[in-house]
Amino acid sequence: MKLLTRILFLYFFLNTENGYAQEKWLEAFIVNLKGDTIQGQLKTYWTKTPQVIQFRTSETTDKEYTTEDILSFGYADKSYIYRTATVEIEDRKTSNMFENPKNGKIPFVQKKVFVLLKLEGAINFYIYYNTEQGRDYYIVQEQQKTPVTLSYTKYYDRDGLGTTKIKEQTLYKKQLLELMPDYPDANPYQFIQKIKYKESVLLKLLKTYLENKRKYQREYKKLANPVYVGCIIGMAYNKVRFSGLSSTEVQDATLDYEFSPTLGLAFENFINPKRKTWAIYFESAISQYKTNHTMLSPSDLATNPVNGAGKWEYNIKLAYLKVGTMMRYYFPKKAIKPFLGAGFSYGLGGGTIDASILRASAISQPQLSKIKVTNRYGFMVGAGVLYKNFSLEARFEQYKVTTEKLLLEGSMPALAIQGSFFFERR
Repeated sequence: MKLLTRILFLYFFLNTENGYAQEKWLEAFIVNLKGDTIQGQLKTYWTKTPQVIQFRTSETTDKEYTTEDILSFGYADKSYIYRTATVEIEDRKTSNMFENPKNGKIPFVQKKVFVLLKLEGAINFYIYYNTEQGRDYYIVQEQQKTPVTLSYTKYYDRDGLGTTKIKEQTLYKKQLLELMPDYPDANPYQFIQKIKYKESVLLKLLKTYLENKRKYQREYKKLANPVYVGCIIGMAYNKVRFSGLSSTEVQDATLDYEFSPTLGLAFENFINPKRKTWAIYFESAISQYKTNHTMLSPSDLATNPVNGAGKWEYNIKLAYLKVGTMMRYYFPKKAIKPFLGAGFSYGLGGGTIDASILRASAISQPQLSKIKVTNRYGFMVGAGVLYKNFSLEARFEQYKVTTEKLLLEGSMPALAIQGSFFFERR
């Protein structure tokens, strides 16, 4: 019975983390010091973090590699990846604990070792198993920063009565707080004080933090620099000027100002959400312009201004979906913020201009020109004030009007008053 027990003990010992199993080679890779990845086969080990490995390719025989030869290695299926890192470990050669360290400080030394990657992301988490001391070291590394060993150890301490107690040095808790000051808990300090120095616990802690941080960052971007949405209503005081490229068809004219309503949506985003001075403003609105205008041609006004010879009549109907963008500057005041803005606008849509001339002769028939107006485009400048959710702005807008077949050259200067209500206070 004793012999059977010894045989079983020897078998299990050879299959522990620190022993070796039968030789076995698996598909793997190494990354050399130049950063080149080399595919091949790796001899398997039962240790958590082997510090000397054997690797071979189809072109080379077995060769040993250490941290001085390669940057990392791993199996082809990425189930295990090891990297070279310089870590801090306790300055002892055996598993014996320290006894009464001076001032409670444990001596540490730096060592270049292979570490096992357990979690990769904004924070990487590694494990290094020290066979001499029989203990795990846990290493965390933020992106592009130096790896940090989470400091934890146990040591013997004797009081004045000669009683020996085991004490803990838990500096790793302070390190975790520095690493995760915004941990999603009502009281991160108290929460992390309860965290044990254990692989499964630390791994779960980091995964939870990173998952919440990704979600928090998405929400934070929306909250920190939101796009403000509002509705706008306004009234523009438009004038239409146009000239016929062929004077026999359409008389040059400058029509009186007419009011036209504007209704739409506004969007605004501050370039610097903390200062809230410069902002990009975008609007999409519907505007309408209608007028009916009668005038005499300049030549007939001089010869026969009474009986209406050469009378021109214009009937204009225009409607646009106005899309505009402005750069605004808000003066840094507390309650009421004045602002200035300038930008461009483009109008999708159009309408028609009916231009007819009626001669004084009884036998003459009215000559009618029906011209289709297409898109318009131009610039706008304005000034206004912002108070809480409300803004009021006065603008000058100048548009160029295009027509089908280029029968007319037109422009639409406008004076506008526009009010906006934003659904979220800025």
